[in-house]
Amino acid sequence: MTLPLVDLPGEPHLCGQAHGEHLRADIAAGIERWRADIAGSGVSPDILIADFVASRDFATATRTWTPWLIDELDGIARASGTDPVELWAYQLIDELWEFLRERLGKHRSEHCSTIGIDAGPGRTVIAQNLDLPASYDGLLHVLRIAPYDQRPGVSVVTAAGVVGMAGMNAAGVSVGVNSLPDVTSARSGLPVAAVVRGALAHTSAGLASEWLAHVPHASGQAYTIADADELTNVECDAAAVAVVPVRDGVVVHTNHALRLPRKTADTSPAAVDSAARLDFLQRHCPDALSAVEDLLTVLDDTSVPIRRADAPGMPNRTCATLMFDSADTAQAWVRGGLAESNFVDATPPMLRPRATRMGTLA
Repeated sequence: MTLPLVDLPGEPHLCGQAHGEHLRADIAAGIERWRADIAGSGVSPDILIADFVASRDFATATRTWTPWLIDELDGIARASGTDPVELWAYQLIDELWEFLRERLGKHRSEHCSTIGIDAGPGRTVIAQNLDLPASYDGLLHVLRIAPYDQRPGVSVVTAAGVVGMAGMNAAGVSVGVNSLPDVTSARSGLPVAAVVRGALAHTSAGLASEWLAHVPHASGQAYTIADADELTNVECDAAAVAVVPVRDGVVVHTNHALRLPRKTADTSPAAVDSAARLDFLQRHCPDALSAVEDLLTVLDDTSVPIRRADAPGMPNRTCATLMFDSADTAQAWVRGGLAESNFVDATPPMLRPRATRMGTLA
């Protein structure tokens, strides 16, 4: 499946308004599926959402560190006809998972895999399989948001109605994300969707990483960040920040902490799966990269699996594969979750497209 591209203006409220208007039907479908998932846990969606929002304060940090997103969300809610409180809760994917674990003992099933490669002087590549619950299937889009107020243009991969899950900006800064359910979370702080967009507001990987070290984090995440000259992986939780070293030009991550203290020893199936995927990535990632096909071979593995297809008993599936090539003429490529899906050019706005097709990185 090819992910649709949606071009949006940069001014926050107009951006949200255009988002809500263009994707109104998909936003409604996504929230309906989301509510059905909540109801499947045996609780009223209305009661649980109200309890979740009342018991958590992620809005204060969002207003402090990424204030433009509040205006963007207001525009989405108004244009799509979505209740603003419900839309706010819909942004908080990882934070709600933690709430469900706390209240209902519902365990998360993580399955994102990310690779960062130093591909030679002036070039890095981040590649990620974005795995999500099946309810997001068919609802992912690439939002191409124009530059505004010193913020570069961005391309973010996300579900309709959500401000961002991963992406790249016109300065060549790219961000991949892996949830870390085994580290400390909080009832306040900056939610992951806002962290992604906040990091992408910076014009270098170094500035984005420095910003990550200063903001309060609501949930545990590993952020792989790159630009043309720098590749880094930063683990963040509510208590600390730690850098995962890049070794021999490669850094990989799945869904357990490598540097941050873990809450408890986790022997759940999800934890075992995360360890198996990490081992596979470490053993099979190329030391030197000549073509993106080298990374696709790794990300398309179905033995561990790294790419998770729709199958009985698998709550999550690979909904998209992302390729962010950070160079002086940076470019982003995105495809749907199936290996036979076509990649689309998702280069952020205000960048001169590269003359070459996706393939050789020479």
